[in-house]
Formats: sequence, structure tokens, C-alpha cells
Amino acid sequence: MSPPPAHRLRRAALICVLLAVASPCYGQLESSALEPLPALDEVLQVDATPIKVEADPTPDYSWYQPAYYLDPEIWDGSIEVGINGASGNTDTFSITAGYDLKRETKRWDLSSDLKYFNTSQNSVQTQNYAILNVGAEWKSNNNWTAFGRSQLQYNEFQKWDLRLVLNSGLGYKLLDDDVSKLKVRFGAGASREFGGIDNKWVPEAVLGANSEQKLSSRQKIVSKFDYFPSWSDLGDYRMVSDLSWQIVLDEETNLSLKVGVVNNVDSTPAPGFKAVDTNYVVLLLWKL
Repeated sequence: MSPPPAHRLRRAALICVLLAVASPCYGQLESSALEPLPALDEVLQVDATPIKVEADPTPDYSWYQPAYYLDPEIWDGSIEVGINGASGNTDTFSITAGYDLKRETKRWDLSSDLKYFNTSQNSVQTQNYAILNVGAEWKSNNNWTAFGRSQLQYNEFQKWDLRLVLNSGLGYKLLDDDVSKLKVRFGAGASREFGGIDNKWVPEAVLGANSEQKLSSRQKIVSKFDYFPSWSDLGDYRMVSDLSWQIVLDEETNLSLKVGVVNNVDSTPAPGFKAVDTNYVVLLLWKL
């Protein structure tokens, strides 16, 4: 059964409308130049250039690993040595040696230094002395710091065999720039002389300062001073000072000349011993 005439007219009109709309689009599509699609291997092509990954210059160790403290890459420091001698009517030989190490982080610093003096005359030893310092310092968001330090002294020609000093306290940075550095500290602790007459712990205060002043790009003056008065008797005190002038000789090999003086004062020396012990040094210093 064929559709009614009205339906046939509506169908024919709809076909005419569709043809009228599609004809321009078809002509435009046919006349336009279509760019060919890229080949599949070009789409999937991967750049084979190797990627360089730079290693972190600071190794990441945990605090319980020995390398956390011993890795040489994270320490700054120097080694120093000086020799003096004479031969003839009097044979003398003197050697001075030591090191200075420091590790700095954002939160704390570790430091250690050693000085050793040995002198003989006509094959008889007249000086055999060493002093070792080890310390830690914790930083804050301002110029204040907290410190803990230990010092061990050995002197063959003293009334004691070993002297151990332990102290802690607070420090404050008065100057801290590329030219001048000055830090003062105060605190409390105790010292003990082993192998001597007064073999007991002595409570004492500590007042000190560290400074560094650049004179030029190749010269600087470095000083360190500590004053240890006894809490029970202020007339019983010790002082340790270290002043040096350092001159860079060769930047390529990190070689410097160091001229300095190390002074130790004990206000209550044993009978037969002097209160002041002074050492003058001229050393070659290699920066690590």
C-alpha cells in the first residue's frame, strides 16, 4: 500500500533541503587540499639523545653511618707543619704540626683542631706538648648559638699528665661578613688534671672569642681566646690564646705561610714551673 500524496510531498521537500545544504560543503571539501597524515613510525619516533643526570655533590648519609662524619667531601680544613734546627756547638731540633677541620651545615657546625710541639737540644727533649679541641655548635634563626666543647692537653713537662676540659654555653655573632668575623661566647664547665697533685674535677666558667679579619685577598689574621676562671676562686684561672697571620703563597696548591703565637697561662703553677708557656711558630699550611 503506497503512502498518501501528502506524505510523498513532505518526503520530497526534506530530500531537497538536505541536498541544498550538503552541496556547498561537499564542493568546499572536494576543492580543499588535504594534508596527508604522518606515518606511524614518525609519530612513534623517540629521541635517542641520552639525558645527563648530575649527581648531588653532597652525599646523603644517615647520622648513624660513619661516612656521615668521616666523608672528606663534606669537611673543610688544613694541615700545618714547621721544622727548625741547628747543628754545631749546640744541636737543636724543633717540630710543630697540627690540623684544623670544620664541617658546616644549616643547623650545626662540627670542628676539631690539634697542635703539637716537640723540641730537643743535644739529644735531650725539652718540650713535648699537645692540645686537642673538639666542639659542636647549634645555630638559631638569629645571631645566637649554643655550643658544647672539649679540650685535651698533654704536657710532659707539667705537674700533670693529661688535662681534660668540658664546657658548654651560648655564643653570639657580633660580626659575620666576607671581611670580618667576630663571635663571643660564655658558659660553664669543669676541668680535671690526671696524674697530678690535684686530681679532681674543678668547676669553672668560660669566656672566649673567635675572630677573623681579612687584610686583602691573600692575607688574614685569625685569633682565638679562652679564659677559664674557677667558680670557687677567681684568682685561680687559666687562659689559652692563639693568634696567627696567614698569607697565601700559591692558590693553585692551596699553600699558605702561617706566622703565629700560642700562649698558655696557669695562675697557680706547681713549684718549679712557670705560669706562662709561649710558643712562636712559622709554618707551612696546606688547605684541604
